[in-house]
Order: sequence, then structure tokens, then C-alpha cells
Amino acid sequence: MNVKRFFQTTLVFTLLSTTFIACESEPENVDAHLYGRWEIISATRAGQPTTTFSDLYYEFDQAGTMRTNLPLGQGESPFTLDGNTVKQETEQMTVAYNIESINDSLLVMSTVLRDTPFRFNLRKTE
Repeated sequence: MNVKRFFQTTLVFTLLSTTFIACESEPENVDAHLYGRWEIISATRAGQPTTTFSDLYYEFDQAGTMRTNLPLGQGESPFTLDGNTVKQETEQMTVAYNIESINDSLLVMSTVLRDTPFRFNLRKTE
């Protein structure tokens, strides 16, 4: 009886796990929510919390221009939106941001800068 119960439990767990994994998808309506000003709530560097970016912001406009005070991409530069990826074109480099989630008030983006992964949790402001 214990073996049967074990297999049933394992099957249910496997099905639930598969369902949750399958539910992870690209954010919808990126284009509808991205434009405007976003300010940092929190950030991680290599998975560890960091306060280095305490006043970080991003501004995106529909003309394809973004402004940020991120040191590697500081100032105004063109950007493109391809699915859930924002590509910022600076004179020095192209920075690609993966939009992990977005809605009308919260934006989570990740990127790799100088071989270090970063994740930014941002709040939309007026």
C-alpha cells in the first residue's frame, strides 16, 4: 500500500511541477507597458543584493530613445524592443536587457555587464 501511495504522490508532484514550468512564459504586452519612467526598487549583482544602484532609473519613449543613469549606458541612446529584449545602443557597446516581467507599475529586467549578471526591480513613476 505504501508503494502505491508513493507512486501516486510522485505522479501528482511531477504533473504539478511540469505545469508550473510550462506556465513560465515571456511577459505579455511589453510594448504597452514599457514606455515611461522606471525607478529602482532593488537590485542584485551576481545574485546578491546590492545598493550600488540606489538612484537608478530608465526612461523609454515611443520614438525609440531611452535615458538612464546606469554607468555603462549613461545618458540618452537609441533602443530597440525585440520580444522581451531591450537592446540599448551606446557608442561603447550594445547592452541587452531581458524583461522578465512587466505590468503597468512593475518591471523586472536582467542583464550581464562585464561578465556579471544583474537584476533590476523597478517601479513606474509619473
